[in-house]
Amino acid sequence: MDVFFFYLDRLFEDEYVVIIQINDCPGNDRFEAVSDRHFRNCHGAILLVDTTNIETLERLEGYWYKRLREKSSFHNVEAVLACNKIDLLEKNYDSSYCEQLFQKVDEFSSQYQIPVYNISALRGDNVQAMFHQLISSILENPILVKHLKANQIRTDERQTSTVRLSLPSETAKRIKKNSCHC
Repeated sequence: MDVFFFYLDRLFEDEYVVIIQINDCPGNDRFEAVSDRHFRNCHGAILLVDTTNIETLERLEGYWYKRLREKSSFHNVEAVLACNKIDLLEKNYDSSYCEQLFQKVDEFSSQYQIPVYNISALRGDNVQAMFHQLISSILENPILVKHLKANQIRTDERQTSTVRLSLPSETAKRIKKNSCHC
């Protein structure tokens, strides 16, 4: 299991430490009950699509995104759409497949007002930016912040640093700008 640390450049509202718990919900129907439990108290979600398999987007849109909205205790869970395996898409897929995929991605993201990040978990492309966007969206959502404050942990420890993602050194060297050469 990989452990990633994010450091915000200051405490939230100069008073609160933000602790993030990430749960990886399996995408199979047989894990529906487990996913429902995670969805209940979810403030934000990374909706993951495998760019090499367009059916994952169709399944996300037709089932998992609706399930997240139905089961969440919060009316407006923040979300980002992560189009993963962009490295494989760049190497192995033709332009017509890319056009079809990204047209469907654009339609989904426009309909639900969800930011899209083309990522490579292998290379680390855009992973930091994606998490930063999700965390920022949660902290800018007054309904979610109210719930977070109700479950607060206060601290007098006021350390400052920049937003960063701790990655293995080889992966960190390969982080590149988002691009699809389709």
